[in-house]
Amino acid sequence: MSNPVITSVKVSKRENIVLTTTPSFHAQYLLDHIEIWKHLATFKEALPIQPWFKVAIHGIPTSFRTNEDLAILKEEIPTFNNGLKIVGNPYWLTKEEKRSQQLSGSACIAFASEQEAQKAIRGKLYLLGISVRVEKLHSTPASTQCSSCQHYGHVESRCLGTISCKLCAEPHHTKVHSYNVYKTKGRWCKHLAPVCTNCKGAHTADNKQCEAYLATIRNLNKGMALDNPIDIEC
Repeated sequence: MSNPVITSVKVSKRENIVLTTTPSFHAQYLLDHIEIWKHLATFKEALPIQPWFKVAIHGIPTSFRTNEDLAILKEEIPTFNNGLKIVGNPYWLTKEEKRSQQLSGSACIAFASEQEAQKAIRGKLYLLGISVRVEKLHSTPASTQCSSCQHYGHVESRCLGTISCKLCAEPHHTKVHSYNVYKTKGRWCKHLAPVCTNCKGAHTADNKQCEAYLATIRNLNKGMALDNPIDIEC
């Protein structure tokens, strides 16, 4: 065969290797001929890219410390939940530093069909000897700025951070920020010495020239957040 099969090779946000074929070929062709190319990279499983329906599951014991530990869910869910089978690899939504202080946390799993995801959401999943609550995974563009903590990647309703004023970086909501001398409240004042809570620079936290904001945009442009929406932290 003289025609090229692969047009690009990339590493996704989840550190999966993504192969893109030329227009003359498709994913199934690669899977059918996996014996020819599998020695070129180290991987556990090869799957075609297809729409997955992600959900967040809450109440997972943090004794399962790593994402690799969560692999047991791939067996637990089909065994104890008739008709349900997850695809891909489960991963923690709760950050490691929080898990170290909690007995349980939240993880993400995915189903191949919306029907399976809805079935899990409507009821409960049984796994690890317990029942856990399931909800649709909320995703937010990485460039979204929270109006509560001023950090990026989530909205106020999903914020788990510390409240920080957009104008002065003090621990209060922007709407209650006041400058008594000039009777301003919740808005910019020319006499204000602004402080950015993200980079500590002399500007407000929503300044589009902020180093933290520009770094977020650069990462998006480089494809470091390939899915652009990112998963919530729970």
